[in-house]
Amino acid sequence: MGYRVKTGTVSKLNTLQGRLFVFVLLPVFSIILIWGVASFLYTRDAMIEQWKESAVLKLQRAAHLIEMRMLRPVELIELMYKTIPSGQSPLFNEMVTLALEDLDGVVKVTFSYAGKKSPLPMKTFTGMPWKQMRAYRHSRVVAVSHPEYDADAAGTTFTLLLNLLDDQKQMVGRLELTMRFSALMDDLHLDRMEWFRHGMACIVDSHQKFLFHTDSTMVGRNFLGDSNDPLELAILKSLEDKAHGTVAGEGHPPQLIAGFYKLDNVPWTIIIYGRGEDILKPIIQYRNLFGMSGVFIICLVIFLIRTHGLKLTTNIRRLCIQARHVARGEYGEPIHISSRDEMGMLVENFNAMVEGLKERDFIRNSFGRYVDPEFARQLMQQPDAGQLGGVRKEVVVMMSDIRGFTRMAEGLSPETTIDLLNAYFSLIIEIIDIHKGIIVDFLGDGILVFFEPGSSSLAEKSMVDTLQNAIRCAVKMQQQMIEFNRDVKAKGIPEIHMGIGVHMGPVIVGNLGSETRKKYGIVGSAVNLTSRIQGTALGEEIVISDAVYCHLKGDLKVCRSFESQFKGIDDPVLLHVLASVHHISNSKIKLQSEPGQ
Repeated sequence: MGYRVKTGTVSKLNTLQGRLFVFVLLPVFSIILIWGVASFLYTRDAMIEQWKESAVLKLQRAAHLIEMRMLRPVELIELMYKTIPSGQSPLFNEMVTLALEDLDGVVKVTFSYAGKKSPLPMKTFTGMPWKQMRAYRHSRVVAVSHPEYDADAAGTTFTLLLNLLDDQKQMVGRLELTMRFSALMDDLHLDRMEWFRHGMACIVDSHQKFLFHTDSTMVGRNFLGDSNDPLELAILKSLEDKAHGTVAGEGHPPQLIAGFYKLDNVPWTIIIYGRGEDILKPIIQYRNLFGMSGVFIICLVIFLIRTHGLKLTTNIRRLCIQARHVARGEYGEPIHISSRDEMGMLVENFNAMVEGLKERDFIRNSFGRYVDPEFARQLMQQPDAGQLGGVRKEVVVMMSDIRGFTRMAEGLSPETTIDLLNAYFSLIIEIIDIHKGIIVDFLGDGILVFFEPGSSSLAEKSMVDTLQNAIRCAVKMQQQMIEFNRDVKAKGIPEIHMGIGVHMGPVIVGNLGSETRKKYGIVGSAVNLTSRIQGTALGEEIVISDAVYCHLKGDLKVCRSFESQFKGIDDPVLLHVLASVHHISNSKIKLQSEPGQ
């Protein structure tokens, strides 16, 4: 019976390496992607919130510095009033004027007097009688002019208008301060604000008119949002209900991000723009680093799958190819073991299996299927066991045959005949194996067996031991036929009776046949003589030659002896029939013990 081996191609997805890619790489990629996206989003949101808080704090500080610079005159007036007891001396206004002109950024100082009904036209206070002006203690900013270029000051200036108030908060005069605009912007250091270092700043009034900007591209612009820029429109919308905040432009990351802050005492709003790539640079760096790490991990997994997975699949393919050869009876060379892991153990055990199959086939081809495998291995340990040819040895030959089986089989169906023979042979073969006999061949309903000295699993045996073993085997065969006939009779099948002949003599023992098909067996005249001795035995009889009897004369009891003239042999052959084989015990043939017991 042959074996069909599947040899078709396998799609890459169904290969072990393909499944490793799918079931290892896909989960790794999914975990990295999900964890990376979640981590990036969480980190991004956290860093954006941190940036918003930091941006507002920095803008608040810048606004506070600007307001401090603008409100220095107010603070100076109140400070001088408190420090000079006779605050309204004729020299007080001159002292205030001189002090204000010494302030950084102040270009010009002008006082004006307000009468009982209406303020007087503005003019320099110098020469005005001090009694015409009531005492003032406080000042309040009431207006700030738009910055304009002043040729005298050689730069852009703006005017700060303050009301001078007495103790009852009544206006007694006005103070105009002309100040350089650049003095205010000195406190707005973009290079100190990390996220706005490469950005742009501007100041708008309460009507969103530009008062100041640092970007040359905005020259000619008047109002915030007049260009319909989406970011500026978003800033305008936020200014409606917020005093400070941040607004992000379009894009991921946004191209521009703006922060705004309204001054408390001046109707101005500071707006600072920063590039999104600068503000979100840590987030972008984190994203890029994580992406590169993910790619590296995936490449590492692919490399490991390609190297170790390829080694694994290569060994499996080699096993598959070798298995196909073994199925065809082509064993070949053992597969090289390249690792000491489970795959190496699999290859090692596969090689051991193939060696076992080779040995089994060798045993079957050399000794036949009916030789005990363990006994056959012992025979194979002999130096010349696997070679064609043989050696001359003296062995014990036994042949058995069923008497009248041909005539009996004519009355049985073929199925019954086959079943009867199979049951008979199963019984006889088991007994022969127990006694270490070597079955040479089946001759119809007969069996040819020989016993070789030194072939036992025990120590080297003498010829006498071998003869005793052979006689014991023959006796056991006849004794087991009683139980066998009882069983077949119960099935309505006639009893069968067996005759056995035993002889000893020189034969050629070895492998007979060819290199491709050979069998371990014997040839010689002793085999032919054993066949003829077996022919003289009646049913249930064991006939032995005189050579056998001479070695065991003191151990065996014979019921009769006779001479028989065989064709091809000049002299008659003396034969002996064992007496009462059904009652022979081990002690009567001096056997040490039943084999296998």
